[in-house]
Amino acid sequence: MRTHTGEKPYKCDVCSYSCKVAGNLQRHMRTHTGEKPYKCDVCSFSSNQACNLQTHMKTHTGEKPYKCDVCSFSSNQAGHLQTHMGTHTGEKPYKCDVCSYSCKVAGHLQRHMRTHTGEKPYKCDVCSYSCKVAGNLQRHMRTHTGEKPYKCDVCSYSCKVACNLQTHMKTHTGEKPYKCDVCSYSCNVAGSLQTHMRTHTGEKPYKCDVCSYSCNQAGHLQRHMRTHTGEKPYKCDVCSYSCKVAGSLQTHMRTHTGEKPYKCDVCSYSCNVAGSLQTHMRTHTGEKPYKCDVCSYSCNQAGNLQTHMKTHTGEKPYKCDVCSFSCNQAVKPYKCNVCSYSCNRAGSLQTHMRTHTGEKPYKCDVCSYSCNRAGNLQTHMRTHTGEKPYKCDVCSFSCKAGSLQTHMRTHTGEKPYKCDVCSFSCNQACNLQTHMRTHTGEKPYKCDVCSFSCNQAGHLQRHMKTHTGEKPYKCDVCSYSCNRAGSLQTHMRTHTGEKPYKCDVCNEMFISSSHRNQHRKKKHGS
Repeated sequence: MRTHTGEKPYKCDVCSYSCKVAGNLQRHMRTHTGEKPYKCDVCSFSSNQACNLQTHMKTHTGEKPYKCDVCSFSSNQAGHLQTHMGTHTGEKPYKCDVCSYSCKVAGHLQRHMRTHTGEKPYKCDVCSYSCKVAGNLQRHMRTHTGEKPYKCDVCSYSCKVACNLQTHMKTHTGEKPYKCDVCSYSCNVAGSLQTHMRTHTGEKPYKCDVCSYSCNQAGHLQRHMRTHTGEKPYKCDVCSYSCKVAGSLQTHMRTHTGEKPYKCDVCSYSCNVAGSLQTHMRTHTGEKPYKCDVCSYSCNQAGNLQTHMKTHTGEKPYKCDVCSFSCNQAVKPYKCNVCSYSCNRAGSLQTHMRTHTGEKPYKCDVCSYSCNRAGNLQTHMRTHTGEKPYKCDVCSFSCKAGSLQTHMRTHTGEKPYKCDVCSFSCNQACNLQTHMRTHTGEKPYKCDVCSFSCNQAGHLQRHMKTHTGEKPYKCDVCSYSCNRAGSLQTHMRTHTGEKPYKCDVCNEMFISSSHRNQHRKKKHGS
Protein backbone atom coordinates (compact mmCIF):
# COMPACT_ATOMS: atom_id res chain seq x y z
CA MET A 1 0.00 0.00 0.00
CA ARG A 2 2.98 2.32 0.56
CA THR A 3 3.42 2.57 -3.20
CA HIS A 4 0.00 4.26 -3.25
CA THR A 5 0.25 6.27 -0.03
CA GLY A 6 3.88 7.35 -0.61
CA GLU A 7 4.70 6.56 3.03
CA LYS A 8 8.46 6.10 3.71
CA PRO A 9 8.76 5.03 7.37
CA TYR A 10 12.44 3.96 7.21
CA LYS A 11 14.67 7.03 7.61
CA CYS A 12 18.47 7.47 7.58
CA ASP A 13 20.01 8.98 10.75
CA VAL A 14 22.89 10.54 8.77
CA CYS A 15 21.18 12.22 5.81
CA SER A 16 17.65 12.96 4.60
CA TYR A 17 17.22 9.59 2.81
CA SER A 18 14.00 7.65 3.49
CA CYS A 19 12.43 4.57 1.93
CA LYS A 20 9.53 2.15 2.08
CA VAL A 21 11.51 -1.09 2.66
CA ALA A 22 13.80 -1.89 5.60
CA GLY A 23 16.27 -3.73 3.33
CA ASN A 24 16.72 -0.63 1.21
CA LEU A 25 17.69 1.41 4.28
CA GLN A 26 20.19 -1.30 5.26
CA ARG A 27 21.81 -1.06 1.81
CA HIS A 28 21.78 2.75 1.93
CA MET A 29 23.63 2.83 5.27
CA ARG A 30 26.59 1.19 3.54
CA THR A 31 27.10 4.41 1.55
CA HIS A 32 27.91 6.08 4.90
CA THR A 33 29.85 3.23 6.55
CA GLY A 34 31.78 2.38 3.38
CA GLU A 35 31.05 -1.32 3.86
CA LYS A 36 31.33 -3.30 0.60
CA PRO A 37 30.75 -6.97 1.39
CA TYR A 38 30.33 -8.09 -2.24
CA LYS A 39 33.78 -8.57 -3.85
CA CYS A 40 34.89 -9.51 -7.39
CA ASP A 41 37.06 -12.64 -7.76
CA VAL A 42 38.81 -11.25 -10.88
CA CYS A 43 39.78 -7.69 -9.87
CA SER A 44 39.68 -5.48 -6.79
CA PHE A 45 36.11 -4.30 -7.39
CA SER A 46 33.78 -4.43 -4.42
CA SER A 47 30.27 -3.16 -3.86
CA ASN A 48 27.65 -2.63 -1.22
CA GLN A 49 24.97 -4.39 -3.27
CA ALA A 50 24.88 -7.92 -4.68
CA CYS A 51 23.19 -6.77 -7.88
CA ASN A 52 26.04 -4.32 -8.56
CA LEU A 53 28.57 -7.16 -8.34
CA GLN A 54 26.45 -9.24 -10.70
CA THR A 55 26.41 -6.37 -13.21
CA HIS A 56 30.17 -5.76 -12.75
CA MET A 57 31.03 -9.38 -13.60
CA LYS A 58 29.66 -8.78 -17.10
CA THR A 59 32.53 -6.32 -17.72
CA HIS A 60 34.86 -9.32 -17.46
CA THR A 61 32.72 -11.78 -19.45
CA GLY A 62 31.78 -9.14 -22.05
CA GLU A 63 28.16 -10.26 -21.84
CA LYS A 64 25.67 -7.64 -23.04
CA PRO A 65 22.27 -9.34 -23.12
CA TYR A 66 20.22 -6.14 -23.40
CA LYS A 67 20.09 -5.01 -27.06
CA CYS A 68 18.47 -2.02 -28.76
CA ASP A 69 15.95 -2.80 -31.54
CA VAL A 70 16.69 0.46 -33.35
CA CYS A 71 20.52 0.66 -33.46
CA SER A 72 23.52 -1.52 -32.56
CA PHE A 73 23.61 -0.44 -28.90
CA SER A 74 23.86 -3.21 -26.33
CA SER A 75 24.45 -3.17 -22.59
CA ASN A 76 24.98 -5.37 -19.59
CA GLN A 77 22.24 -3.59 -17.62
CA ALA A 78 18.51 -3.41 -18.33
CA GLY A 79 18.37 0.11 -16.90
CA HIS A 80 21.02 1.29 -19.36
CA LEU A 81 18.97 -0.02 -22.27
CA GLN A 82 15.87 1.69 -20.92
CA THR A 83 17.79 4.96 -20.65
CA HIS A 84 19.28 4.50 -24.14
CA MET A 85 15.84 4.04 -25.71
CA GLY A 86 15.05 7.59 -24.66
CA THR A 87 17.67 8.82 -27.18
CA HIS A 88 15.41 7.46 -29.93
CA THR A 89 12.03 8.48 -28.48
CA GLY A 90 13.26 11.76 -26.97
CA GLU A 91 11.00 11.19 -23.97
CA LYS A 92 12.12 12.94 -20.74
CA PRO A 93 9.32 12.50 -18.18
CA TYR A 94 11.30 13.59 -15.10
CA LYS A 95 11.45 17.40 -14.81
CA CYS A 96 13.28 19.73 -12.39
CA ASP A 97 11.11 22.20 -10.44
CA VAL A 98 13.94 24.76 -10.20
CA CYS A 99 15.31 24.94 -13.77
CA SER A 100 14.43 23.59 -17.21
CA TYR A 101 16.35 20.33 -16.73
CA SER A 102 14.52 17.12 -17.66
CA CYS A 103 15.72 13.54 -18.00
CA LYS A 104 14.72 10.00 -18.80
CA VAL A 105 15.63 8.39 -15.45
CA ALA A 106 14.25 9.24 -11.99
CA GLY A 107 17.65 8.68 -10.38
CA HIS A 108 19.20 11.25 -12.69
CA LEU A 109 16.72 13.86 -11.51
CA GLN A 110 17.52 13.01 -7.90
CA ARG A 111 21.24 13.54 -8.61
CA HIS A 112 20.54 16.73 -10.56
CA MET A 113 18.67 18.26 -7.62
CA ARG A 114 21.94 18.19 -5.68
CA THR A 115 23.32 20.80 -8.12
CA HIS A 116 20.73 23.14 -6.62
CA THR A 117 20.98 22.03 -2.98
CA GLY A 118 24.79 21.67 -3.09
CA GLU A 119 24.54 18.38 -1.19
CA LYS A 120 27.62 16.14 -1.62
CA PRO A 121 27.08 13.17 0.70
CA TYR A 122 29.90 11.00 -0.70
CA LYS A 123 33.32 12.01 0.69
CA CYS A 124 36.87 10.78 -0.04
CA ASP A 125 38.91 9.49 2.94
CA VAL A 126 42.23 10.50 1.32
CA CYS A 127 41.61 14.06 0.13
CA SER A 128 38.92 16.72 0.43
CA TYR A 129 37.00 15.46 -2.61
CA SER A 130 33.24 15.02 -2.21
CA CYS A 131 30.51 14.37 -4.73
CA LYS A 132 26.82 13.90 -5.28
CA VAL A 133 26.95 10.38 -6.76
CA ALA A 134 28.33 7.23 -5.13
CA GLY A 135 29.75 5.95 -8.42
CA ASN A 136 31.77 9.15 -8.83
CA LEU A 137 33.45 8.57 -5.48
CA GLN A 138 34.30 5.01 -6.47
CA ARG A 139 35.88 6.26 -9.71
CA HIS A 140 37.67 9.07 -7.86
CA MET A 141 39.34 6.60 -5.49
CA ARG A 142 41.11 5.11 -8.51
CA THR A 143 42.99 8.42 -8.94
CA HIS A 144 44.64 7.55 -5.61
CA THR A 145 45.08 3.79 -6.18
CA GLY A 146 45.96 4.11 -9.89
CA GLU A 147 43.72 1.14 -10.63
CA LYS A 148 42.60 0.84 -14.28
CA PRO A 149 40.61 -2.40 -14.42
CA TYR A 150 39.05 -1.82 -17.85
CA LYS A 151 41.45 -2.76 -20.67
CA CYS A 152 41.16 -2.54 -24.47
CA ASP A 153 41.65 -5.78 -26.45
CA VAL A 154 42.94 -3.91 -29.51
CA CYS A 155 45.55 -1.50 -28.07
CA SER A 156 47.24 -0.82 -24.73
CA TYR A 157 44.51 1.58 -23.54
CA SER A 158 43.15 1.03 -20.04
CA CYS A 159 40.88 3.15 -17.87
CA LYS A 160 39.19 3.45 -14.52
CA VAL A 161 35.60 3.59 -15.79
CA ALA A 162 33.73 0.96 -17.84
CA CYS A 163 31.87 3.50 -19.97
CA ASN A 164 35.18 5.10 -20.98
CA LEU A 165 36.32 1.75 -22.38
CA GLN A 166 33.04 1.40 -24.25
CA THR A 167 33.53 4.88 -25.71
CA HIS A 168 37.19 4.14 -26.53
CA MET A 169 36.26 1.01 -28.50
CA LYS A 170 34.34 3.24 -30.92
CA THR A 171 37.65 4.92 -31.85
CA HIS A 172 38.58 1.56 -33.38
CA THR A 173 35.20 0.90 -35.03
CA GLY A 174 34.59 4.56 -35.96
CA GLU A 175 30.96 4.23 -34.87
CA LYS A 176 29.20 7.55 -34.09
CA PRO A 177 25.50 6.70 -33.67
CA TYR A 178 24.47 9.96 -32.00
CA LYS A 179 23.85 12.75 -34.56
CA CYS A 180 22.95 16.44 -34.16
CA ASP A 181 19.76 17.62 -35.90
CA VAL A 182 21.09 21.18 -36.33
CA CYS A 183 24.61 20.65 -37.74
CA SER A 184 26.75 17.76 -38.99
CA TYR A 185 28.13 16.91 -35.54
CA SER A 186 28.05 13.25 -34.54
CA CYS A 187 29.56 11.41 -31.60
CA ASN A 188 29.85 8.04 -29.94
CA VAL A 189 28.38 9.04 -26.55
CA ALA A 190 24.78 10.12 -25.89
CA GLY A 191 25.89 12.52 -23.17
CA SER A 192 28.28 14.24 -25.57
CA LEU A 193 25.39 14.94 -27.94
CA GLN A 194 23.33 16.37 -25.09
CA THR A 195 26.24 18.64 -24.13
CA HIS A 196 26.81 19.62 -27.78
CA MET A 197 23.20 20.69 -28.19
CA ARG A 198 23.82 23.40 -25.60
CA THR A 199 26.20 25.07 -28.07
CA HIS A 200 23.10 25.67 -30.20
CA THR A 201 20.66 26.55 -27.41
CA GLY A 202 23.20 28.57 -25.39
CA GLU A 203 21.99 26.86 -22.21
CA LYS A 204 24.48 27.02 -19.30
CA PRO A 205 22.72 25.32 -16.38
CA TYR A 206 25.80 24.94 -14.17
CA LYS A 207 26.55 28.16 -12.24
CA CYS A 208 29.35 29.11 -9.84
CA ASP A 209 28.29 30.24 -6.35
CA VAL A 210 31.40 32.43 -5.94
CA CYS A 211 31.55 34.38 -9.22
CA SER A 212 29.42 34.87 -12.33
CA TYR A 213 30.90 31.88 -14.18
CA SER A 214 28.43 29.48 -15.80
CA CYS A 215 28.91 26.58 -18.18
CA ASN A 216 27.14 23.79 -20.01
CA GLN A 217 28.94 20.85 -18.38
CA ALA A 218 29.02 19.78 -14.74
CA GLY A 219 32.66 18.71 -15.06
CA HIS A 220 33.64 22.18 -16.25
CA LEU A 221 32.04 23.73 -13.17
CA GLN A 222 33.82 21.24 -10.95
CA ARG A 223 37.18 22.18 -12.53
CA HIS A 224 36.35 25.89 -12.32
CA MET A 225 35.65 25.67 -8.60
CA ARG A 226 39.28 24.64 -8.10
CA THR A 227 40.32 28.14 -9.27
CA HIS A 228 38.62 29.39 -6.09
CA THR A 229 39.72 26.60 -3.72
CA GLY A 230 43.22 26.19 -5.22
CA GLU A 231 42.81 22.42 -5.00
CA LYS A 232 45.14 20.40 -7.26
CA PRO A 233 44.25 16.77 -6.58
CA TYR A 234 46.19 15.29 -9.51
CA LYS A 235 49.88 14.91 -8.61
CA CYS A 236 52.89 13.69 -10.62
CA ASP A 237 54.81 10.72 -9.17
CA VAL A 238 58.08 11.85 -10.79
CA CYS A 239 58.27 15.57 -9.94
CA SER A 240 56.40 18.11 -7.82
CA TYR A 241 53.89 18.99 -10.55
CA SER A 242 50.22 19.01 -9.58
CA CYS A 243 47.11 20.18 -11.40
CA LYS A 244 43.36 20.58 -11.23
CA VAL A 245 42.44 18.41 -14.23
CA ALA A 246 43.21 14.71 -14.80
CA GLY A 247 43.87 15.29 -18.50
CA SER A 248 46.56 17.87 -17.70
CA LEU A 249 48.41 15.31 -15.59
CA GLN A 250 48.21 12.79 -18.43
CA THR A 251 49.72 15.36 -20.81
CA HIS A 252 52.39 16.34 -18.26
CA MET A 253 53.54 12.73 -17.83
CA ARG A 254 54.59 12.76 -21.49
CA THR A 255 57.31 15.28 -20.59
CA HIS A 256 58.86 12.46 -18.53
CA THR A 257 58.17 9.54 -20.89
CA GLY A 258 59.00 11.51 -24.05
CA GLU A 259 55.86 10.15 -25.71
CA LYS A 260 54.65 12.26 -28.66
CA PRO A 261 51.54 10.48 -29.98
CA TYR A 262 50.34 13.34 -32.21
CA LYS A 263 52.21 13.26 -35.54
CA CYS A 264 52.11 15.57 -38.57
CA ASP A 265 51.20 13.94 -41.91
CA VAL A 266 53.23 16.51 -43.88
CA CYS A 267 56.58 16.65 -42.05
CA SER A 268 58.35 14.84 -39.21
CA TYR A 269 56.85 17.04 -36.47
CA SER A 270 55.30 15.28 -33.48
CA CYS A 271 54.06 16.54 -30.12
CA ASN A 272 52.44 15.45 -26.88
CA VAL A 273 49.34 17.69 -27.06
CA ALA A 274 46.57 17.50 -29.67
CA GLY A 275 46.16 21.28 -29.66
CA SER A 276 49.84 21.79 -30.51
CA LEU A 277 49.44 19.60 -33.60
CA GLN A 278 46.40 21.61 -34.65
CA THR A 279 48.42 24.84 -34.34
CA HIS A 280 51.39 23.29 -36.17
CA MET A 281 49.24 22.25 -39.13
CA ARG A 282 48.56 25.94 -39.76
CA THR A 283 52.24 26.35 -40.70
CA HIS A 284 51.49 24.06 -43.66
CA THR A 285 48.03 25.37 -44.57
CA GLY A 286 48.93 29.02 -43.96
CA GLU A 287 45.69 29.45 -42.01
CA LYS A 288 45.72 32.46 -39.67
CA PRO A 289 42.29 32.54 -38.03
CA TYR A 290 43.15 35.15 -35.38
CA LYS A 291 42.86 38.64 -36.91
CA CYS A 292 43.58 42.11 -35.52
CA ASP A 293 40.67 44.59 -35.61
CA VAL A 294 43.02 47.59 -35.86
CA CYS A 295 45.50 46.59 -38.60
CA SER A 296 45.97 43.77 -41.11
CA TYR A 297 47.86 41.55 -38.65
CA SER A 298 46.73 37.94 -38.41
CA CYS A 299 48.28 34.88 -36.79
CA ASN A 300 47.74 31.21 -36.10
CA GLN A 301 47.69 31.38 -32.29
CA ALA A 302 45.31 33.26 -30.00
CA GLY A 303 48.14 34.14 -27.59
CA ASN A 304 50.11 35.85 -30.36
CA LEU A 305 47.13 38.05 -31.21
CA GLN A 306 46.72 38.96 -27.55
CA THR A 307 50.38 40.04 -27.39
CA HIS A 308 50.10 41.95 -30.69
CA MET A 309 47.12 43.97 -29.48
CA LYS A 310 49.35 45.50 -26.81
CA THR A 311 51.38 47.19 -29.58
CA HIS A 312 48.24 49.22 -30.33
CA THR A 313 47.06 49.86 -26.77
CA GLY A 314 50.58 50.55 -25.46
CA GLU A 315 49.73 48.35 -22.50
CA LYS A 316 52.80 47.10 -20.61
CA PRO A 317 51.35 45.16 -17.68
CA TYR A 318 54.56 43.30 -16.79
CA LYS A 319 56.72 45.53 -14.57
CA CYS A 320 60.20 45.05 -13.11
CA ASP A 321 60.41 45.10 -9.29
CA VAL A 322 63.93 46.60 -9.33
CA CYS A 323 63.70 49.40 -11.92
CA SER A 324 61.04 51.22 -13.93
CA PHE A 325 61.19 48.83 -16.89
CA SER A 326 57.87 47.43 -18.13
CA CYS A 327 56.91 45.35 -21.15
CA ASN A 328 53.93 43.76 -22.88
CA GLN A 329 54.99 40.11 -22.58
CA ALA A 330 55.00 37.86 -19.53
CA VAL A 331 57.94 36.14 -17.89
CA LYS A 332 59.97 33.69 -19.98
CA PRO A 333 60.94 30.85 -17.63
CA TYR A 334 62.98 28.81 -20.15
CA LYS A 335 66.50 30.29 -20.26
CA CYS A 336 69.53 29.43 -22.41
CA ASN A 337 72.69 28.40 -20.51
CA VAL A 338 74.96 29.79 -23.25
CA CYS A 339 73.49 33.24 -23.98
CA SER A 340 70.80 35.53 -22.57
CA TYR A 341 68.00 34.05 -24.69
CA SER A 342 64.80 33.18 -22.85
CA CYS A 343 61.35 32.05 -23.96
CA ASN A 344 58.02 30.85 -22.66
CA ARG A 345 58.03 27.39 -24.27
CA ALA A 346 60.34 24.43 -23.66
CA GLY A 347 60.19 23.48 -27.35
CA SER A 348 61.35 26.95 -28.39
CA LEU A 349 64.38 26.66 -26.12
CA GLN A 350 65.16 23.23 -27.59
CA THR A 351 65.11 24.74 -31.09
CA HIS A 352 67.23 27.72 -29.98
CA MET A 353 69.93 25.46 -28.49
CA ARG A 354 70.59 24.17 -32.00
CA THR A 355 72.01 27.62 -32.87
CA HIS A 356 74.76 26.86 -30.33
CA THR A 357 75.23 23.12 -30.94
CA GLY A 358 75.01 23.48 -34.72
CA GLU A 359 72.59 20.56 -34.90
CA LYS A 360 70.57 20.62 -38.13
CA PRO A 361 68.35 17.53 -38.15
CA TYR A 362 66.19 18.65 -41.11
CA LYS A 363 67.99 17.92 -44.40
CA CYS A 364 67.13 18.72 -48.03
CA ASP A 365 66.88 15.74 -50.43
CA VAL A 366 67.91 17.88 -53.43
CA CYS A 367 70.95 19.82 -52.19
CA SER A 368 73.19 19.89 -49.12
CA TYR A 369 70.97 22.34 -47.24
CA SER A 370 70.08 21.46 -43.66
CA CYS A 371 68.44 23.43 -40.88
CA ASN A 372 67.27 23.27 -37.30
CA ARG A 373 63.54 23.76 -37.95
CA ALA A 374 61.03 21.71 -39.95
CA GLY A 375 59.28 24.85 -41.17
CA ASN A 376 62.55 26.27 -42.53
CA LEU A 377 63.11 23.12 -44.58
CA GLN A 378 59.62 23.35 -46.02
CA THR A 379 60.29 26.97 -47.04
CA HIS A 380 63.69 26.02 -48.50
CA MET A 381 62.15 23.32 -50.70
CA ARG A 382 60.29 26.08 -52.54
CA THR A 383 63.65 27.37 -53.84
CA HIS A 384 63.81 24.11 -55.81
CA THR A 385 60.15 23.89 -56.82
CA GLY A 386 59.81 27.63 -57.45
CA GLU A 387 56.49 27.62 -55.64
CA LYS A 388 55.40 31.04 -54.35
CA PRO A 389 51.89 30.54 -53.01
CA TYR A 390 51.59 33.90 -51.22
CA LYS A 391 50.81 36.81 -53.62
CA CYS A 392 50.50 40.57 -53.05
CA ASP A 393 47.28 42.29 -54.19
CA VAL A 394 49.05 45.63 -54.78
CA CYS A 395 52.16 44.65 -56.76
CA SER A 396 53.57 41.53 -58.41
CA PHE A 397 55.34 40.38 -55.25
CA SER A 398 54.94 36.74 -54.31
CA CYS A 399 56.77 34.67 -51.74
CA LYS A 400 57.35 31.18 -50.51
CA ALA A 401 56.65 31.66 -46.81
CA GLY A 402 54.59 33.80 -44.46
CA SER A 403 56.36 37.08 -45.34
CA LEU A 404 53.43 38.48 -47.34
CA GLN A 405 52.01 40.16 -44.26
CA THR A 406 55.36 41.84 -43.60
CA HIS A 407 55.64 42.83 -47.28
CA MET A 408 52.25 44.55 -47.16
CA ARG A 409 53.70 46.98 -44.62
CA THR A 410 56.05 48.26 -47.36
CA HIS A 411 52.87 49.54 -49.03
CA THR A 412 51.07 50.76 -45.90
CA GLY A 413 54.24 52.09 -44.21
CA GLU A 414 53.08 50.57 -40.94
CA LYS A 415 55.88 50.06 -38.37
CA PRO A 416 54.18 48.86 -35.20
CA TYR A 417 57.35 47.71 -33.38
CA LYS A 418 59.15 50.63 -31.67
CA CYS A 419 62.44 50.85 -29.74
CA ASP A 420 62.26 52.21 -26.17
CA VAL A 421 65.83 53.57 -26.34
CA CYS A 422 65.92 55.42 -29.68
CA SER A 423 63.51 56.43 -32.44
CA PHE A 424 63.93 53.17 -34.38
CA SER A 425 60.73 51.46 -35.49
CA CYS A 426 60.14 48.53 -37.81
CA ASN A 427 57.50 46.27 -39.28
CA GLN A 428 58.71 42.99 -37.75
CA ALA A 429 59.06 42.00 -34.10
CA CYS A 430 62.22 39.99 -34.81
CA ASN A 431 63.87 43.07 -36.36
CA LEU A 432 63.23 45.02 -33.17
CA GLN A 433 64.72 42.19 -31.12
CA THR A 434 67.82 42.22 -33.35
CA HIS A 435 68.01 46.04 -33.23
CA MET A 436 68.04 46.02 -29.42
CA ARG A 437 71.37 44.18 -29.60
CA THR A 438 72.90 47.32 -31.16
CA HIS A 439 72.23 48.97 -27.79
CA THR A 440 73.26 46.04 -25.59
CA GLY A 441 76.23 45.00 -27.79
CA GLU A 442 75.18 41.37 -27.46
CA LYS A 443 76.55 39.02 -30.17
CA PRO A 444 75.36 35.55 -29.15
CA TYR A 445 76.11 33.80 -32.46
CA LYS A 446 79.80 32.80 -32.72
CA CYS A 447 81.80 31.07 -35.50
CA ASP A 448 83.60 27.84 -34.56
CA VAL A 449 86.29 28.36 -37.24
CA CYS A 450 87.34 31.99 -36.72
CA SER A 451 86.67 34.80 -34.23
CA PHE A 452 83.60 36.09 -36.06
CA SER A 453 80.52 36.78 -33.93
CA CYS A 454 77.24 38.51 -34.71
CA ASN A 455 73.85 39.37 -33.34
CA GLN A 456 71.76 37.42 -35.86
CA ALA A 457 71.62 33.69 -36.52
CA GLY A 458 71.20 34.27 -40.26
CA HIS A 459 74.40 36.31 -40.41
CA LEU A 460 76.34 33.44 -38.82
CA GLN A 461 74.78 30.98 -41.25
CA ARG A 462 75.83 33.15 -44.21
CA HIS A 463 79.30 33.65 -42.72
CA MET A 464 79.85 29.89 -42.42
CA LYS A 465 79.48 29.60 -46.19
CA THR A 466 82.65 31.73 -46.57
CA HIS A 467 84.47 28.79 -44.97
CA THR A 468 82.63 25.98 -46.80
CA GLY A 469 82.31 27.78 -50.16
CA GLU A 470 78.79 26.41 -50.44
CA LYS A 471 76.49 28.16 -52.92
CA PRO A 472 73.19 26.29 -52.79
CA TYR A 473 71.09 28.94 -54.57
CA LYS A 474 71.39 28.48 -58.36
CA CYS A 475 69.91 30.45 -61.25
CA ASP A 476 67.73 28.46 -63.68
CA VAL A 477 68.57 30.81 -66.56
CA CYS A 478 72.37 31.17 -66.33
CA SER A 479 75.25 29.65 -64.36
CA TYR A 480 75.00 32.13 -61.49
CA SER A 481 75.00 30.68 -57.96
CA CYS A 482 75.22 32.25 -54.52
CA ASN A 483 75.00 31.53 -50.82
CA ARG A 484 72.00 33.75 -50.06
CA ALA A 485 68.39 33.36 -51.17
CA GLY A 486 68.00 37.15 -51.27
CA SER A 487 70.97 37.48 -53.61
CA LEU A 488 69.41 34.98 -56.01
CA GLN A 489 66.12 36.89 -55.87
CA THR A 490 67.93 40.13 -56.76
CA HIS A 491 69.89 38.38 -59.53
CA MET A 492 66.72 37.01 -61.13
CA ARG A 493 65.62 40.60 -61.76
CA THR A 494 68.47 40.94 -64.26
CA HIS A 495 66.59 38.34 -66.33
CA THR A 496 63.01 39.48 -65.66
CA GLY A 497 63.79 43.20 -65.90
CA GLU A 498 61.88 43.89 -62.69
CA LYS A 499 63.02 47.07 -60.89
CA PRO A 500 60.86 47.56 -57.80
CA TYR A 501 63.03 50.21 -56.04
CA LYS A 502 62.47 53.83 -57.16
CA CYS A 503 64.61 56.92 -56.55
CA ASP A 504 62.56 59.59 -54.81
CA VAL A 505 64.47 62.39 -56.57
CA CYS A 506 64.55 61.39 -60.25
CA ASN A 507 62.17 58.39 -60.32
CA GLU A 508 64.83 56.08 -61.80
CA MET A 509 64.13 52.39 -60.99
CA PHE A 510 66.59 49.80 -59.64
CA ILE A 511 66.67 46.05 -59.03
CA SER A 512 67.76 46.36 -55.39
CA SER A 513 67.66 48.85 -52.54
CA SER A 514 71.48 48.89 -52.36
CA HIS A 515 71.71 49.92 -56.04
CA ARG A 516 69.20 52.69 -55.38
CA ASN A 517 71.13 53.89 -52.32
CA GLN A 518 74.41 53.95 -54.28
CA HIS A 519 72.66 55.96 -57.00
CA ARG A 520 71.40 58.52 -54.47
CA LYS A 521 74.88 59.10 -53.04
CA LYS A 522 76.55 59.32 -56.45
CA LYS A 523 73.99 61.40 -58.37
CA HIS A 524 72.14 63.35 -55.71
CA GLY A 525 74.57 63.38 -52.81
CA SER A 526 72.04 61.98 -50.36
